[in-house]
Amino acid sequence: MFLSLVSGYMSLFYASKFLVLALLILTALFSIYITNKWVPADTKNNRIKSKKVRNTRKKQIFFILLAWGSFSIVFMKYRMLNIVLASIYGVLSSFFLTTPYGYKIVKFIDSLSLLDKGGVMDDKEF
Repeated sequence: MFLSLVSGYMSLFYASKFLVLALLILTALFSIYITNKWVPADTKNNRIKSKKVRNTRKKQIFFILLAWGSFSIVFMKYRMLNIVLASIYGVLSSFFLTTPYGYKIVKFIDSLSLLDKGGVMDDKEF
């Protein structure tokens, strides 16, 4: 949630069309690399062992990236740079959370949580 709030706030700053295009290209390259290396991300409880399922999900992600890039270019054409910038920050944060470093951050945030493992507030704390 914090990443979403920060990315929304950062999209309010003015950025030139060239800077947004450069960020779009870098984000697309970063996302392709992450997709090849770690997507689909599995967990201890949800292992994805089938190569067919992995390849299908990778193709789906590539299609989504292509659609995102296309829409971003259309928005840039109509000078909606803040929308493109917000989507870039969203894509960066979502793909970053797919990496092992992202998993560590999520695990750390979960360890700070007031909720126990069942998702229910512990009555003893209040």
